[in-house]
Amino acid sequence: TITVTSTPVDIDGDLLPNDWENQYFGGATNATATADDDGDGYLNVEEFVAQTIPVLPNGATSYFRNVSIAASGRSVGYPSVTGRQYRLWGSTNLIPGIDWTQVAGPQVGNGSAQSLQEGSGTTSSVFRLTVELTNP
Repeated sequence: TITVTSTPVDIDGDLLPNDWENQYFGGATNATATADDDGDGYLNVEEFVAQTIPVLPNGATSYFRNVSIAASGRSVGYPSVTGRQYRLWGSTNLIPGIDWTQVAGPQVGNGSAQSLQEGSGTTSSVFRLTVELTNP
């Protein structure tokens, strides 16, 4: 369970906290939640939730930093953020139309490195890590 001790200030009500908008856009009302300012395919609000950088140079892609995969334990390690929950998804291949199956999680972030391990009996060849807000 996460206890919210304070609500981030968001003077324009766009779901992007003022401090985050100030950090990346130079002002508390300078970003639009539904815009993709760096053209990487992720909306600013998605970048806020995932804690990726919303204004990367052309050609760069947002991604989790310091993600590791341990083949022996079939686990994915990642830097977690408080107020987020993480899920690990697996698939047998990357062919379009093949469904992803949740193989671990959800796990609530605590601000330090965490990992999710694929459950027994699953045989994923590829993994995807997703993140969601737990206390919007």
